[in-house]
This record gives sequence, C-alpha cells and structure tokens, in this order.
Amino acid sequence: MLISTKDIIVQSIHLYQKNYKLFFRYLGLLAIPTVFLTLLGFLFKLSSPERFWTNIIIFLALSIAVYIVSLWLSLALTRVIALRQEQKQPQDIPSELKFASSILGTAIAVSLLIGIIVLGGIILFLIPGIIFAIWFAFSLYAVILDNQKAIPALKTSKHLVSGRLGAVFVRLLVPNLLFGIVLLAFQYIIQLPLTSLSEAIFSSQTGIFAGTLAAAALGSVAGLFLTPLSIAAPVILYMNLQKNPIEKTNA
Repeated sequence: MLISTKDIIVQSIHLYQKNYKLFFRYLGLLAIPTVFLTLLGFLFKLSSPERFWTNIIIFLALSIAVYIVSLWLSLALTRVIALRQEQKQPQDIPSELKFASSILGTAIAVSLLIGIIVLGGIILFLIPGIIFAIWFAFSLYAVILDNQKAIPALKTSKHLVSGRLGAVFVRLLVPNLLFGIVLLAFQYIIQLPLTSLSEAIFSSQTGIFAGTLAAAALGSVAGLFLTPLSIAAPVILYMNLQKNPIEKTNA
C-alpha cells in the first residue's frame, strides 16, 4: 500500500528529530557554498556597469561552481538520510563525500537531462512539462541510492510513477509545499528584524547594505535547517514506491 501524505510528513519530522546532530554536520558544510553564493549576488549588484558582461560571465561561472559543490554535498546528505531511514549506519563524512564524488558526474547528467525534458514539455505545452517532472522526479534518488546510471535512472523513476501519477504528485507536492511555507516563514522571521535594525542603526547606504547582506546570509543559512525535511520526504516516498510496485495484470 502506498504511504499516505501524512505519514510522509510525520516520518520526515521523526527522522530529523532522531538524527539532527548527524545531519547538522552536513548542513555546516552546505552553509559554506550557500553563504558564498549570497555574498556573490550582492557583490554582483555592487559591480561596475561598465564591466557588465565580464561580471555576468564571472558570476555565472562561479555560480555553476557553487552549484556543483552544493550538489556534491547534497548527494552525500541524501544518502545519509536514506541510510538512517532504513536504520543503517552511514560511513564517516569523508567516506560519504568520496562516494558522492563517484556519482557526481551521473547526477549532473541526470539533472541536465531532466531540465531539458521538462523544459521541452513546458515549451510544447504546460501539462506535458508537469507530467515529465513527476515521471522523472526520482531519477536522482535512483542514482544516489541504487547507483544507477543516467538513462536507467530516468527509466526507473518513470516506471515507479507510471500508473499512479496523481497519487505521486500529491505526495510530492503537499510535503514540499508545507515545508516550503515553513521555510519562508522561518527566513522572514530571521531576516526582517535584522534588516529593520540595520536601517534604524545605520544612516549611510553602506551600513544599510552591510546589514541587509548579513540578514540575507543568515537567512540563507537558517533555511538550510529545513533541508533534511525537504530531502527526507521524497526519499521516503521513493523507498515506498519501490516496496509497492504496480502489479501487472494479464490481458
């Protein structure tokens, strides 16, 4: 029987509560590229308009590099979350990062393929794009948890979803929507007082900008605390889909 949306949310929260100390170690690593990207965005705003295209190229190159580092760390965290969901003990951080390095190329290829497929569906018509996004939503998890290559991972994801598209869509949407709302509220609570305080204390634009920058960086880091929940929910669903395959009926 397919797991309920409520159980996905409850299990995600319980998993986080039991393993938050372990997850925080990976979140500390993820905070580095997260803060760097936030600072990079503000520095780009301060850059000279005369060097706009040069700055654009530098910004995009650095952003891609930061994305790859973040993906690498996220792969390791996702595997650790999945292992703890199965009551298994992960390896130490260097070993998990080494494993993440071994599948990083495949993960990037899968991400690009999904992006192209979904974008193509959206360009043709919105509905196909949504369907493609749901079909291939579990491709990365097939790479991370089952060590599959790009095309087999896409096929695995589609196979798991086929025949229960609506049920999977709801179970993907509701937890992510709930955790997303909590995340936005959390970041708002963190950022608003700091931004308001900087505007009240500093009279110069430089001071206000520094305060706003600090608030944005802190808000980004604070948002990481909910990352394990947003990872755990689809991981739990992916595992449940594997355990409950669609039964084939003879014609």
